[in-house]
Amino acid sequence: MLLGGKVLVAYLLARLTRLAARPMQLAVGLAQVGEFSFVLASVGLSAGVIDRSLYLAMLSTVAASIVVSTVAVRLVPTSLMRPQQESVGP
Repeated sequence: MLLGGKVLVAYLLARLTRLAARPMQLAVGLAQVGEFSFVLASVGLSAGVIDRSLYLAMLSTVAASIVVSTVAVRLVPTSLMRPQQESVGP
């Protein structure tokens, strides 16, 4: 659900700002939780803020997120990958 929400927000922002990019591919690529979460989880574990079971759950979630988003970026339909065209007024 978190990834779906992140995809939607990134897609809408890309469309609203009229980025010269492929909005859906950009949104899917940005949706992953990210490698920085590994660092945060490690710091939390070593500081005693989180326990080992939560650390392992976070590690699994981050790894799955990275793998899924890497594959999903390549599976975005080509009809959704075209860069947004700016409309030219009459």
